[in-house]
Order: sequence, then structure tokens, then C-alpha cells
Amino acid sequence: MSTLHVENLKGLSSGSNANKIIVPSGQTLTAPGHVIQVVSISTDHQQSFNTTSYTTFSNFSPTITPKFSNSKILVNVCLHFGENQDAFPLFKVFRTPSGGSAAQIAQGANNQERVSFAQVGTENSDRDQYRISLINWQYLDSPATTTALTYRVDCSPFRSSARTVYFNRHENMGDNNRGSTVSTFTLTEIAQ
Repeated sequence: MSTLHVENLKGLSSGSNANKIIVPSGQTLTAPGHVIQVVSISTDHQQSFNTTSYTTFSNFSPTITPKFSNSKILVNVCLHFGENQDAFPLFKVFRTPSGGSAAQIAQGANNQERVSFAQVGTENSDRDQYRISLINWQYLDSPATTTALTYRVDCSPFRSSARTVYFNRHENMGDNNRGSTVSTFTLTEIAQ
């Protein structure tokens, strides 16, 4: 498959083909900034874990196969979670190529815990049992490959002692105040 790069469209302003781009059969239009493909998953799957280590959210790992090695992948995580008192969850996003090893993307700097994003939403009160936090996080990744890529999110509720994080729900599910949510994970390939 060959690629038709569109840099300048001057000269297409009149005639029967005005405002049209004719793409020959077997070619792909890749103007810079053009969306090539979108892969999105959503899940209402509920999960909880009580740990000091990083755990992967289940049913929350989309896979995309870039069409071009110079494409960027816009990673968008929309994640709902609950927590118990004193949980300070940190999140790491990983990219794993087919047949390869996972690599964390979007790491923080210096000597602190190098995470992709974080949320400290606790009030350290009885109200935490009804809290559902929403994180909407974006990152423009540069994987430089046409190999299938699977992305995932790992979470550590607390590092010095075990705390609990709840995926797509809050802690207290035993009364009329309970609720559940849907989280989404979207990967968009963007031409360069």
C-alpha cells in the first residue's frame, strides 16, 4: 500500500473537483494531523484490590496496530475509581508491543515514584466510602512501530501499607447511595 501525502491543496479551488481530494485506489491519505484510526474500549467491569504493589485493571487493555511507523498515538484514559480512607492511588500506563516487553510511558521525573498520573481525592472521612473519582488523562505517545501495541493501566493504592481501590464503583455498595460507572480507554492514531 502506498501513501499519498497532502502538503498543499492550492489549485483545487475551481472546476468539477473543487473541494475534493481524489485518492487513487490502494493509497491512503495521510495529511499531518489526520486521524488514521481509532480504537476504543469501554467497560463496566468492577474490581477491587488491597495492596501496596501495582496491579493491572482487568478488561481495560486496548490494542492498536499503527499503519505507519512515524504515527503518534493519542492515549486517552477516562477512569472511574473509588477508594477507602487514606488511599493515595498512583497510576502507571504501559505499552507492550506484540511479542515484546512492556514499557511505561509518560513517567514523572527525579527521585519520586515515577508515575503516569495520580489522584489524591480522599477527605479521610466517612464520606470516602461514597466517593467515585474521575480521571481523564491524555498523552501523545511515539511508539515508532507498525507492530500491534497493547496499552494498560496499573494502580498502587498506597505504598507504605495496604489500602483498597475499587474500579468502576465506590467502596460502600450496601445502601441506596451506591453507584457504578463505565470507564473508557481510547487510542487514536494520528498521521505526522
